[in-house]
Formats: sequence, structure tokens, C-alpha cells
Amino acid sequence: MNLTATGGSIARAGVYATNDTNNVVVRCDGGFVTQRVGTGGAPLAAAFTDAGNRNGCFFTVAPKVLRLFDAPFNTTTTTYTPSNGVDFARQSIPSLDVTQFGQVGSTTATIVNHDGEEKTFGNNHDGYDWLMPRGTPLLAVADGTVVKARFWYTGATNSDGPFQGEIYIDHTISRSPSTYNETFRSSYFHLQTLYVADGDTVTKGQVIGDSGNYGDSSAPHLHFAVFRMTNTANDWHATHTINASGNDGQRLTIDPYGWFAPQGFDPWAFRAYSAGMGALSIWLWNVGKAPSTGAW
Repeated sequence: MNLTATGGSIARAGVYATNDTNNVVVRCDGGFVTQRVGTGGAPLAAAFTDAGNRNGCFFTVAPKVLRLFDAPFNTTTTTYTPSNGVDFARQSIPSLDVTQFGQVGSTTATIVNHDGEEKTFGNNHDGYDWLMPRGTPLLAVADGTVVKARFWYTGATNSDGPFQGEIYIDHTISRSPSTYNETFRSSYFHLQTLYVADGDTVTKGQVIGDSGNYGDSSAPHLHFAVFRMTNTANDWHATHTINASGNDGQRLTIDPYGWFAPQGFDPWAFRAYSAGMGALSIWLWNVGKAPSTGAW
């Protein structure tokens, strides 16, 4: 929306919670940026007030919780060990002051988790790693369309082979009117077997491949990442190019476990905007369906 003294017009809108917590980031011409959090439409109304008569204002809204995903593997029958998670200090914001998030730690932490805590491993990591046996069935986290399923040559020599199985699936939530929607892209890496192809329609819980230890991998595991394709820092609908670095989606990466620090605002959405990056992270798991993150 471009906000002027005479008002504005909605070019596109995203999904938000009418009776639950929403996050809002507003950016305007001249470098003005601020954020709001609250229930229903209150934070958006406050953001409009903050913007005042400024021009070129872009409002990004997201619910704190949006229940969409089931686990990408059967957490009851699979023996798995959580490892890395999403690092909020990366690329355009390579360090963060965790004391601003109500945590004890460095003012220049280079690895920060979704609770605003400083971590000692996982620098620049853009997804979740779960160690699991080779051949573990992997599941579609929600209904969607396969954007890409491929074996990609990585050149890595520290695994079972250099060809890494990868799957990317788009999941769209639509509301009426059709301009109100969100698209999230789930992605799976290091697979040994693929059971889907480009363009396939998948349903939640469908087996789409088997986990492995291929590509740049030091042990059998699933690397799972989520990209937000709509309502990012400065795009109505973002473009994630799946190429030689298909899993390098850090500009669009969100944490499917959201942002839940005791204080402070999602830094990737609030701070990364200046480099054309950033998107609000959202808790995307259905009730009881989130895999354990262990010590992360």
C-alpha cells in the first residue's frame, strides 16, 4: 500500500488472525521502518498511525501462529535426533544483541535461535537438521504442488555420494477475495530416493521420498527449510530461483517455529529489510505435529 495524506489503496493482502496475535512491519520512503504486535487488526491500525503522511509505505502483516503443517516424517515411529535450526543472524544482519531479546549472552552474537538465544553452532543455517536412519520415509507437510524434484550434483565428497535428492513444494492458503493468500515453500534435502516429480499435486502426509546422506552431508539426516513466497520485505510475491544453490534461500527463509523471544521483535523481518531481505517467521505446525528441536 502507498499511504499518502489522502489515503491509499490495497494492492495485495495477506492472511492474518482476527482474534489472535499478529505482527506488522511498515517501511516507507526515506528509510522509515517500525513494527507493531497485537491482537487482530490493532497492530495494523497502529502501524498506519505510525506511518502518518509518509509516502511509499509497505505494510507486511503475519499471524504469530498459522496452523498449516504436519511433521515431515513420522515422529512416532522414526528414531531421530534434532540438530541445527534456523539462525536469525545471517547475511545482512550477521550479528545480533541477544540482550535486546531478554536473553543472556553477547551483544554481537553470530548465531541466534527463535527464542533470541545465542547458540554455539549452526552459523548461517537456514533450516532444521534432524539426524535419522537412511531410508526414512519423508512426508508432505501439507497439500501442495511440487515445484521441483531433482538429484543435484553438489561435488561433495564427505557423504554417500555427490548427487543430493531435493524436493520443493508450494503450499498456498487462499481466502476470499483471492488477493488474500499466503504461499509457503517447504524444501527437503540430502534425500536418497524421490517419489514425486515436477508439477505433481501432493496431499498432506503423502510419502514423497526417503532420507539419505547425500550431497554436503556428514551423517544421514533431513535438512528441512521453509521459504515465505508472499509478503516478504519488499515483494508481494517473491522469486526463489532453484539453481546450483537451491537450498540457499536465506533471503526468503522463515523459521517454521516462529519467533518467540521474551522481548524484542523478529529481527529478520525488522532488520533485514534494507538489503531487500526479510520475512516474518510464523509458527506453522498443527497441534501436536511439530518435531522436537532438542537443544536448539
